[in-house]
Amino acid sequence: MQQPETIHVGVVTDTFRQLNKSMHGHDPSEYSLPESPELAAQFLLLYEISHPQGLDQDNRIDLDKSAIRVVAATETSSSDEALALDRSAV
Repeated sequence: MQQPETIHVGVVTDTFRQLNKSMHGHDPSEYSLPESPELAAQFLLLYEISHPQGLDQDNRIDLDKSAIRVVAATETSSSDEALALDRSAV
């Protein structure tokens, strides 16, 4: 569901899509999630070992890789509007 007050959403799956595209010769049709969890894990490992500490995905994926963080930038809103958006983001 789209939220009109949302300006940008940052999520680790964007990184996976970009890596998949890059690994397929930058083919725009490959801007998609990897075909299997195993391939996604390999891409994540490749990404993590190629970036210095602090520029990896540790702030977007928990340590046991069971949950991700979604960051949403929104227009200025009241506290009640922000809480309503939070409730609807399930």
